[in-house]
Amino acid sequence: MVKSLFSTLVHPSIQTLAVVGLSKNAGKTTVLNAMIRELYPRISLGLASIGIDGEERDAWSGRNKPPVYVPEGVCVATAGPLLDLQPGHWEVLLATGVHTLMGEVFIARCRRANQVKLAGVNSSEGVARIKRGFQMAGGVQLTLLDGAYDRQTTASPYVTDAALVVAGASLSSSLQGVLQKMEEWFHLFTRPVCREDQLSRLGRRAIEERSIFAIVNEKVEKLPFATLLQMARNEAAIAKNWQAVAVPGALTDRMLHELMEKKAALTIVVPDATHLFLSLPAVRRFYQMGGDLQVCRNIHLLGVAVNPVSPEGFSFPPAEMKQKVAKICAPLPVIDVVREPVQEGGGGYACG
Repeated sequence: MVKSLFSTLVHPSIQTLAVVGLSKNAGKTTVLNAMIRELYPRISLGLASIGIDGEERDAWSGRNKPPVYVPEGVCVATAGPLLDLQPGHWEVLLATGVHTLMGEVFIARCRRANQVKLAGVNSSEGVARIKRGFQMAGGVQLTLLDGAYDRQTTASPYVTDAALVVAGASLSSSLQGVLQKMEEWFHLFTRPVCREDQLSRLGRRAIEERSIFAIVNEKVEKLPFATLLQMARNEAAIAKNWQAVAVPGALTDRMLHELMEKKAALTIVVPDATHLFLSLPAVRRFYQMGGDLQVCRNIHLLGVAVNPVSPEGFSFPPAEMKQKVAKICAPLPVIDVVREPVQEGGGGYACG
């Protein structure tokens, strides 16, 4: 049965949508291509990447990869030399001023249905500039951002308006292992936004000044430490009665363990969930000690796409995987673009 999988998820308020794989070979390019087929031409699209996507072979494994499909009329943002490989296929609209190792990134419109390698940007500023270029030169309504492997920062609300996550069998050699990792991911990516104004202000100051800030005895202090590890290992600092600490960067298991060893039960604020590099056992132990994790901004998750087939040659029962992932990620919709073919060209914006 042909379905409109994405049209009901995409709203006009979403101008940038990231497609993020939770592992290598998750299947996100297949999902991206399905999204393009359904949404275009009802919604004018621009395609961009963080990292490099659209290669014929995977840079790590050497396996064949599905190419990024570009219908006639869709805009792309990629390095000039990659457009030069296909003369006559592209109408160059704008030089963005964003530079990669492969050259300056240009906005171009596809003249004939084609495949493309997307040479991506590596900063939120670059993404913002490309989005403006798409809108100004190409009249693009929705930028689809393909996040390269190990770039879950693509889902950051400081980079994109919303994210669709792709979970593949490549996450683990067993379905139970996939489900455990999905539970971990979902817990971290749905951390609550700061519930108190004081914590919100603390988090904003940490981001703006790129420094660690803390609340001790109801007073805000800027700390002279580059990381929480340094703070945890400073006896004078850790002896204080901290209520909360805000960090501008990553929070790891190692940092959490150091704090727990010093019996530091406090609220930790990070910019968003893409800064959390934590295991569920460490997080649960931290909670049990009275700690809490909050974010300055939450990630607008549109849904989860599942891929039950691994390039390593094994697969999981598709219906079982989808059902169990849906149970973990409720109320997010869970889709399978291979076994639930999309309605090509039929998807406009959702109402409401």
